[in-house]
Amino acid sequence: MLAVVLDAIGDLRNIKHRITVLDICATPLKIAEWYAQARKVKIITRQADAKHTSFPTKFFDLIVTDYFLTKLQKDEQLSIIAEWHRILRSEGRVLTTVHLGNHQSEVRADEEHARQFADKAENLASSKQKSLGIDPKEIRELATQYIKKNISYPVKNESELRELFKGFDVTVVSTYTSSVETITSRSAQVVAMKID
Repeated sequence: MLAVVLDAIGDLRNIKHRITVLDICATPLKIAEWYAQARKVKIITRQADAKHTSFPTKFFDLIVTDYFLTKLQKDEQLSIIAEWHRILRSEGRVLTTVHLGNHQSEVRADEEHARQFADKAENLASSKQKSLGIDPKEIRELATQYIKKNISYPVKNESELRELFKGFDVTVVSTYTSSVETITSRSAQVVAMKID
C-alpha cells in the first residue's frame, strides 16, 4: 500500500506531506520502513490498534487502505470508521477498497483456492530460496495456515456501505470483480469525504 501512495505522490524529492503508516503488527511496519528507506522517503510508523489510534483529533487529510475494512466484522468496521472520522480534518478523505456481495456473513477460501495459494507461495519461495534462506515447504505451511485464517466480511451492497460511513459523503468510484488472496468477489473502490 505504501508503494501505491508514494507512486501517486509522484516526485518524492520535495515531498511536503507527512506520511504515517499504522499497523497493529510490527512486521508490516518494518517492511514499510525498509521500503521508504529504499525510496529515500521519510515516513512515521506507529504500532497501534486502528480503533484507538491516539492521534489528535482532525490530524490527517487522507487515509488510504486496501480491503482492510472487510477483514473485520461489522462492529469493528463501525469502530474503525468512527476513529477515521475523529482523526480526519474537515473534508478529509478515506480511499479504500472493499469486498461487496450478498454472501453469507463471512467468506473463506475453498480447499482448491487454498491449495493454489500454497502452491504459489511455495513456488515463489523456491525461486528465491537462496535469498530467503527458508525451506519452501515451510513457506507452504505458513501460507496454508495464513489462508485458512483469512476471512472476509463483505459489505452487502452500496447502500450498506453508505450506512457504515456515517458522517461521510461516499462515492463509489468503480465496482469490479477481483480475486484477492483467493477470495473472488465484487469489489468497490470508495472515496469517503468527512462531513461535519
